[in-house]
Amino acid sequence: MTEGMTEGRTKSPEQVASEVNAILADILGLDAGTELDPSKQLDAMGVDSLLAMDLQVAVEAKFGVALAESARVDFPTILTLAAHIHERVANTPARLD
Repeated sequence: MTEGMTEGRTKSPEQVASEVNAILADILGLDAGTELDPSKQLDAMGVDSLLAMDLQVAVEAKFGVALAESARVDFPTILTLAAHIHERVANTPARLD
């Protein structure tokens, strides 16, 4: 199991949303600790297709789950994306390495 998956398994959906917020704030070039509106559309925050790819790569590295290229459309807010990540991590069988 990757470190990200182990970390994600122990976090609540709210904690995952906080992590996604931090990743997104960094990608957008905002100050560390900036609280974004978790229910605001990613597009409305300025997340275009290139920034969405940066978000996808960062989230995959952090949580150890693959996201579809359509994640920005399928999960258009921090809350919906975080809920999806939490569900994916929780439902991924643990590997016995």
